[in-house]
Amino acid sequence: MKLEDLFDLARDGLYVTNNWYTRFQNYQTGDFSTICRDGIFEIKNGKIGHPVKGLRLSDNMIRILQSAKAMSKDRDWVKWWEVDTPTLTPYVLVEGAGITIAQK
Repeated sequence: MKLEDLFDLARDGLYVTNNWYTRFQNYQTGDFSTICRDGIFEIKNGKIGHPVKGLRLSDNMIRILQSAKAMSKDRDWVKWWEVDTPTLTPYVLVEGAGITIAQK
């Protein structure tokens, strides 16, 4: 699908473009946590909305893969200081990801 088609399919949700400090609590079960950074936006009625801050994704990699509803046709290279081997990856529409908000 085109990225815009993923937004249409999602209707309402979050568009996360970047994350930092991904840490696995359990490599065998796939439990992980990561901080969403630099590019998080609301998706409202299939359109990109306001930016969002202060979110963390805490979930399970197996559940994330099982909850994938669609992927983009286009792929981008992910290259980062935490990534030893660059990865060519699509955007993925995931249902019910474990998002939490930082509390004061």
